[in-house]
Amino acid sequence: MPLLAFGDPVYNEGSNSQSSDVPKGKVTNLALRGKTLNRLEFSGDEVRRIGRVWGVSPDSKPIYLREKASIQTLRSVDLSQYRILHFAAHAVLGDQVKTLSQPALVLSQSQGTDPDDGLLQLSDIVELRLNADLVVLSACETGLGRLREGEGIVGLTRAFLYAGASSAAVSLWKVEDQSTSLLMERFHQNLKRGLSKSEALRQAKLDLMRSAVNLKATGMRQDLAAPFYWAPFILVGNWEPIQTN
Repeated sequence: MPLLAFGDPVYNEGSNSQSSDVPKGKVTNLALRGKTLNRLEFSGDEVRRIGRVWGVSPDSKPIYLREKASIQTLRSVDLSQYRILHFAAHAVLGDQVKTLSQPALVLSQSQGTDPDDGLLQLSDIVELRLNADLVVLSACETGLGRLREGEGIVGLTRAFLYAGASSAAVSLWKVEDQSTSLLMERFHQNLKRGLSKSEALRQAKLDLMRSAVNLKATGMRQDLAAPFYWAPFILVGNWEPIQTN
């Protein structure tokens, strides 16, 4: 099947702790206590739009939003059946959180008591069984990691490649929610047209550079030519077109 996508996870609803020392708007997961992760409100629209690009209904099972964008859902799906995996969520590096030693994607958190609930960590990812042409990590700094002698950069990108993905689209710095959703829609449109993954991303960036939107973060009409809006994402791995047959 063409696409499996997770987006707009729940970070501060259905708390696994009702303690008054957990400020509103902060992840209640014990492993992330004290790190603010706000809702990525445009990530849901992003996932729904790319679903339409690939002919996948927003209400169908390959599209998982809000509470359904969880590790439990991820583990219940046969990931090897999907050509593209797309994650629109927050990501954290291991050294950004005191109690976390590995980089992780932060998915929806349930009402359970597991301190790692919601964290798809590097060690979890390498155990996945993928057969994907492409994994898209539409989140902040997903292309970063630790430099290890003899191995290079070890992070989320390497983990997904080890798990069986042919390539990954990842970011090198913090990204803006609204502009990223537009970039990703264009990226998938170009992939559907049959462009190579590298050219599809290049063309999406060029399109965004020529665009302007009413940016909710500033409340102003914003030209998106600045590299902050389009430059963070790079492609790692196989650059050839998505196989659609």
